Amino acid sequence: MWHNEGMVTAFRRHQARCKYAKYREPRKHKDCTCPVHMDGFVTTPSGEKIVMRGSLETRNWAHGQIKLNAMIEPHLRGEQVLKDITVEDAIKKFLTTKRTDIPARTDIGGESDSVTAFRERNGRKADEEQEQVRKYRDVLSRLKTFCDQNGLVLLKQVTLDHLDEFRSTWKGRPIYRDGKIVDHKPKTQSGKQRYQQNLKIFFNHAVDREWISKNPASKLTKITVPDPVINPFTPEEWSDIFDHIEPTFPKIHTMVRAFVLVLKESALRIGDVVKLRPEDITPNGEIEIDTQKTNEYVWVNLPREVIDALKSFEPKSHNFYFWTGNGQLETAKKDWSRVMLTLFRAAGVEGGAARRSHNFRKTLAVKIAETGGLDAAMNLLGHKSIKTTEKAYAKFTEGRKDQVRDALRKVRELEKSNK
Repeated sequence: MWHNEGMVTAFRRHQARCKYAKYREPRKHKDCTCPVHMDGFVTTPSGEKIVMRGSLETRNWAHGQIKLNAMIEPHLRGEQVLKDITVEDAIKKFLTTKRTDIPARTDIGGESDSVTAFRERNGRKADEEQEQVRKYRDVLSRLKTFCDQNGLVLLKQVTLDHLDEFRSTWKGRPIYRDGKIVDHKPKTQSGKQRYQQNLKIFFNHAVDREWISKNPASKLTKITVPDPVINPFTPEEWSDIFDHIEPTFPKIHTMVRAFVLVLKESALRIGDVVKLRPEDITPNGEIEIDTQKTNEYVWVNLPREVIDALKSFEPKSHNFYFWTGNGQLETAKKDWSRVMLTLFRAAGVEGGAARRSHNFRKTLAVKIAETGGLDAAMNLLGHKSIKTTEKAYAKFTEGRKDQVRDALRKVRELEKSNK
């Protein structure tokens, strides 16, 4: 047990499976991982006794002490302590609201009897959380941990300085060695930008609900993301990729070839290709779908070669060409990403992650921008805003090049006339 100046005791509330649960005085023992609770009262300078009892919402003993001190100190100073919302409750309420606001997932397939039985035996629920809600939870769970470690119990205690410090803790993907995490890669600038954007959305929500009076994230400095560098596949790389399909995947080469052709000729994201259905292709050989990521309508006509390739293999299931329809689409996407990575390595395609499956999309978009302009590229890619397309592909448009040509021509003509 641990006492503080306010006569409030922190202790572990031992669970039934804990060895200390049956001891005569279980509260004396804390070298386990059972939840930390508090019990007692704190006396204010005016003599009022405030009862403090309940969970400290942590299993870390040191964090429990920090949180308890943060809760007691305002009472000891005689401050008026209101029933302000905690960081934990604010996050829970926010995520509950977003789960209701955001459309339900459409990327969850069926579930085999064996998977259902396994899940029920282990008391697990099916994961039906929307992708955007998962992204909110990703950064907010880290915020909750940061607040626990720094004694920030109430949401109103979180300041701009705290969020600056919180940003410095952001890490990228884990680095494994011998099955264990040994380090993390640096967080990418775009990853940091998404985290910060979702933080601002959370705190704006809190202001709208009058949980806090102002948004501490609103004055965070802007995170700069470098302009995307697009390096389209060359004709030689196209040839190498297709030449290595059959030797690399002798048993499923017809399916892999069809998958690559759809990526190449449609500019669809890999997830949209994975969940492509026969009914998504019209009798005229045109794909019409709402994209998974942005729910935007896209239309693209396919060459005859692609249609023939889709008919050349046995689809994974009755409903989908490249997915069994069981489990989550995200799992199938990862499986196909591994297939594509194996193919790129076999074909000797260089350039790292920037020149993998998504580069099929970029390569076709560059050609469309060059010949048809930004509006055509925007419609092909399913972007919601022309600014998104312009940022990456404006330099490839013929109109921009013509402007430079005209300006250079005028400069050179002026130079000649001045000689």
